[in-house]
Amino acid sequence: MFGFIRRALLAAVFVWSAINAIQNAEHMTGPADALGLPEPVTMVKIHGWVNLVGGIMLALNIKPKLAAVAMVGNLIPTTAGGHQFWEADDEGEKINQMFHFAKNISLLGGLLGVLASNGSSDDA
Repeated sequence: MFGFIRRALLAAVFVWSAINAIQNAEHMTGPADALGLPEPVTMVKIHGWVNLVGGIMLALNIKPKLAAVAMVGNLIPTTAGGHQFWEADDEGEKINQMFHFAKNISLLGGLLGVLASNGSSDDA
């Protein structure tokens, strides 16, 4: 039971942000545009779907390590490219981006914990 609660709490932010990205992709293309990615709206939606499917898989303990790998692969470029607080000129924007960068690093730690687990339902 404890394993399910931990996985569900970790997955919640991925699922919530995924739904937001899928529904509002056209308003969330700033980081994708800044990185010069092709088809920014499509990229945001793909990012959202990876997090939605991965989050659900993680919460339900369906191949949680595979889900964690997919979400780590999604999280690293998002964090490095989308939350460059060191580039912000405005102090408020710098603080906002620092917060999101730190949040993502924390989420990365949680996902690495899933990858390091022994795979039992209470541990994963």
